[in-house]
Amino acid sequence: MTEQDSRDFAAALGAEIASWRKRRKLSRGDLGALVDLSETTIGRIERGNVAAAAATADVWRISAALGLTFSDLVRRAEEAINLSGPRENLGAVASTEAGDFEPGDLED
Repeated sequence: MTEQDSRDFAAALGAEIASWRKRRKLSRGDLGALVDLSETTIGRIERGNVAAAAATADVWRISAALGLTFSDLVRRAEEAINLSGPRENLGAVASTEAGDFEPGDLED
């Protein structure tokens, strides 16, 4: 991954956070209050202007406050910039909404 890829990923991750925050009808201040970060910090994260190492724990808390898993948020950002090429199917089932998988759905 190049330095430009890292910047693109940070921007895509921030855009995903902003999109989900708006879907949840939260202001930056509202989200910041939920995760103990300032409105300014939320804005920086949404614009991709924060060091990845420093922001990982913050993004983890933000994803939980938005009702997403950290891995789902990262995957969506990867897909947005096409960093994640074809992957081997490992048979995993992922979901972001409760209730869209029922016991027995995988049975023949």
